Amino acid sequence: MNDFARIRSELVKCSRCGKCLSVCPTYQLTTDERRVARGRVALAEAVLDAELDYTAKLKESIQSCLKCLRCSWACPSGVEVQTVITLLRRRMPRKYGLSLWNKFVFRYVLPRRKLTDILVRLASLVQFLIPGKKGMTRHLPLLFKGKRRIPHLPGRTALGRFGTEKKADANAVYLFTGCLMNYAYPEMIGSAIRSLKKLGYEVVVPRDQLCCGTPVLSLGDVEQAKRLAELNLSAFPGDAPIIVPCASCAKTLKDEYPALLGEKGERFARRVSGFSEFVSPRLDSRVIPLAAAALYHDPCHLRYGRNIAEQPRDVLRKAAHYVPSDGEDLCCGMGGLFSVHHYGMSSRIAGRKVAALRKAKGDLLVTECPGCILQLRDQLAQRGIDLPVRHIAEVLEEAVCRSEEPKRF
Repeated sequence: MNDFARIRSELVKCSRCGKCLSVCPTYQLTTDERRVARGRVALAEAVLDAELDYTAKLKESIQSCLKCLRCSWACPSGVEVQTVITLLRRRMPRKYGLSLWNKFVFRYVLPRRKLTDILVRLASLVQFLIPGKKGMTRHLPLLFKGKRRIPHLPGRTALGRFGTEKKADANAVYLFTGCLMNYAYPEMIGSAIRSLKKLGYEVVVPRDQLCCGTPVLSLGDVEQAKRLAELNLSAFPGDAPIIVPCASCAKTLKDEYPALLGEKGERFARRVSGFSEFVSPRLDSRVIPLAAAALYHDPCHLRYGRNIAEQPRDVLRKAAHYVPSDGEDLCCGMGGLFSVHHYGMSSRIAGRKVAALRKAKGDLLVTECPGCILQLRDQLAQRGIDLPVRHIAEVLEEAVCRSEEPKRF
């Protein structure tokens, strides 16, 4: 089935009921029909019927999708809006398609781990020339409009610390690091490894693993996403489970690889589990809960992309004092590359989340997505709110490994 046929198969499902309007963060912010699934479906249909040409306005409508997956989750007809958007982006002519920079990164950098490491290492060496705040984040005003605060880049990556060429045996599990955790948050990967070891698992972190392909797919470069998927399949041989501490990576590995690679992608996907999805049924008396009051944030790709909501909360109930709060499922506004191209809109979407957190009573905020962590730390700092944001693996590690005097968050 070609791209247009696949798009058409999704478009015919849409009844234009408007259910997506009630859940779309960009529509709720702008009330612009072009920024909601129903409107994007109508635009896609006009393109297929040759009633509309590819234009800068069409590109903006497609690129301004947050990719939070709420529309497909809420759709009574099961329209896969992300499939429509991905394929439309794939078909965009050169003028409106991938930039030369994106092509360079996707096709020459991401498939080559050593080259990616070199570029990130160079960035880590020059980051000290950029003003920071509270020693945690630094401004990149020339890259991110709005002066986004980004995390400090450590000298060694997670793969540099934990990567191995060893193959997982019957008693081991693999760990998929993802890009952001590998380069910016290696301590979170360390927490995931130590937690799994305390629960009785040998953990193997393949050194040859690459980007899952999420940003590549988001801009419609399906061919390159398939190439990355093939390389990742070869990096995780055998049948051992693959644990993924990043909600977005888990969504791509679980749901997109079968579409990219067919049956072998399906076999790979069956081995994939999110972090809390895997550990929740395996926790026992070895977990000594922290006294800290923990708030929780639902990553969109976990709750609305994979319908996983109870497992992370179960982990928090056992690892800390979980405090339910209003707005746990509100989108943080990150959306990967969305927050790069639309930082102002991203921050405004995050405003609803931050407003809810102001009212909540907790010692820390916990989630299972490094992208959400980056966004939430940035937005909380921008608004002067001192609320630590942690990955759920960090909290679990302390609960299973802590001493008599637990660390205070």
